[in-house]
Amino acid sequence: MAYWFEKDDYRRFPRVKMPVQVFIRPSQPLQEKQIFTYPANYLPNVILEKIAKTESELKSSIAKIQEQKEIIVPAFAECITLAHLFGEFVQNISQGQNPAYQKSNIQKLTQITQGFQVANQLKKEGPKTYQFFQMMDDKFITYSKNMIKILQKSTSQTFSLSDEIAASFKMDKIIPKFQGDKYQDIPLAKSLFLLSQLLNLYLATFTELLKEHAPETKPNKWQEYTVSISACGLSIPLNKDYPLNSKLNIGLYFPETRKSIRLKGAINRSVPCKKHSLQLNCLDFEFPDYQQQQFIENQQQIYQINSCLRDY
Repeated sequence: MAYWFEKDDYRRFPRVKMPVQVFIRPSQPLQEKQIFTYPANYLPNVILEKIAKTESELKSSIAKIQEQKEIIVPAFAECITLAHLFGEFVQNISQGQNPAYQKSNIQKLTQITQGFQVANQLKKEGPKTYQFFQMMDDKFITYSKNMIKILQKSTSQTFSLSDEIAASFKMDKIIPKFQGDKYQDIPLAKSLFLLSQLLNLYLATFTELLKEHAPETKPNKWQEYTVSISACGLSIPLNKDYPLNSKLNIGLYFPETRKSIRLKGAINRSVPCKKHSLQLNCLDFEFPDYQQQQFIENQQQIYQINSCLRDY
């Protein structure tokens, strides 16, 4: 079967790759679940593969650490375990399960809110290394406590958002410096960088979950994506995917003209974009009328004309 986005020059409506600010949300939540949530997968295979690759590189780097390895290696191991737990709970929530309802999870939930305990041993033995673990711990605990508050307040009918999480943390400014070439032969520095990457991959899944439930903003505040769009559908790269045929409410805002449109849609395909570690969600607009289709085609033409003018 050929999809509209695969038909080359034979498609009825032309497809244009262009920046569009997009709002997407499933039309209906999951039914009869422990916690109110929408059908979405925040750990698709393309993200899991990136996590596995990062973790493999991290463990390989940790194995090369020599100084204070009797403390540092267990500290890294604990951080990896807690990151796994966090991701497991995000997956539970996305499936409508509330981890706080299960007695077997009580200790695990306590663990993620207590953060990196083993690394505390470095406070005296390796204070500089401890500082880097502490930066990552601060971010991890902030996210974990936010999750716990949501689990405690949410019900099968409501998803209760907690306090807004800060946009940036100290670890995101300091630790990326270890990505430089001069640190590639320093196992500890490389391991700290890879650990921060691993943590951020898991924490990003929670951010996507929160976005799904956040109050809708004005169209000009919607997130911008480079999408492939026609008058009958679009494909958009995301850090998540939606079930096949799931119904969606869609909003499109075109920054070139500052105009927006609301549509209904349905997922017809979701494929991994491994180059960028994203999931390409392909969807059809449901029964758009002539005016809606003409509106999108006009926006495509305006963008193409403006793009040509900018090249001269």
